[in-house]
Amino acid sequence: MKVGGRALLVLAILGLAAWTAGALYLGPPQSAFWALAFAAVGLVAAVFAVLPRLRWWPLALFAAAFVAFLIRWHGVQPSNDRDWQPDVAVLPFATFDGDLVTIHNIRNFDYRKRTRRYPRHRGGN
Repeated sequence: MKVGGRALLVLAILGLAAWTAGALYLGPPQSAFWALAFAAVGLVAAVFAVLPRLRWWPLALFAAAFVAFLIRWHGVQPSNDRDWQPDVAVLPFATFDGDLVTIHNIRNFDYRKRTRRYPRHRGGN
């Protein structure tokens, strides 16, 4: 494998590892342990991809870990019953009365200070 091909392989491994670690840390699993473990597997695979004699077992380990992550990620079900941030915790909805549409719970925040916000949801009252 030539230098350009190895460079692309390393960039792909590092990019996928960074994205996956971020998804594991910030996403629904929210696991710092698994994020660090996947980042370590990605780094090991990237280091072995740079070595003069390419070994395929670290790349196979990385690929298997990535496939396992994709299977787990695909199994995450969407839900509105989670601990949401205050600015997105209340969902808007609409009611219909003939041609009249009323939208309820429109977000409107009062920003009194740089770090303080006070939510007010308007509409339909």
